[in-house]
Amino acid sequence: EYTGMLEIVPGDGVYLASAYPISILPDGQSRFSLKITAGLLADLFEMRCILESSACYYAAQRRTGEDIRKLQGIIEETKRKKSGISSASEAENEGAYQELRAISHQFHTAIIEAAHNAVLNSIYKSLYDVLDVSKALTISQADYTFNGIIAHEFLLQKIISQDADGARTVMLQHLDDARQKMLHTLQGEMEGAAAGAG
Repeated sequence: EYTGMLEIVPGDGVYLASAYPISILPDGQSRFSLKITAGLLADLFEMRCILESSACYYAAQRRTGEDIRKLQGIIEETKRKKSGISSASEAENEGAYQELRAISHQFHTAIIEAAHNAVLNSIYKSLYDVLDVSKALTISQADYTFNGIIAHEFLLQKIISQDADGARTVMLQHLDDARQKMLHTLQGEMEGAAAGAG
């Protein structure tokens, strides 16, 4: 919101304000510029499906006891944060939702790390800013339920049991659910803009 990328409408939701140029520096090595648009976010989810489903596959094969403990701790933190959110307005809870987005990102990053692939880890972390925008469109008071937590728990069980194919499938389903929420949010934004113009 501070940079003008997102617009928070009290009692309504978080919206993409406009196409916004963003520079991403992966580890200070290279620079590329992206405009945050609905098309880019759709592309992002395709890339997430490629990266994160593969990460789950390898995490199930390579995870350590420390990896499992870290993922379990993140899930418990998510539950605590979710249970502490009041029935107040979206704007009053925005700080809590920012924390939920950060915790969700920690979970997905921990899975990437559990795959123990340095190149995959570097690529994923270079997309952090764009990932944060996509999460702002999928985690809000209106649509964030315990479904996301349940998906994370189910995914962790697949990783613990070393079911690599199952872990990959669960992640793809989880990301598809997030993609549908993003499309719903964007559709609401377009309809609101059309109504305002009419």
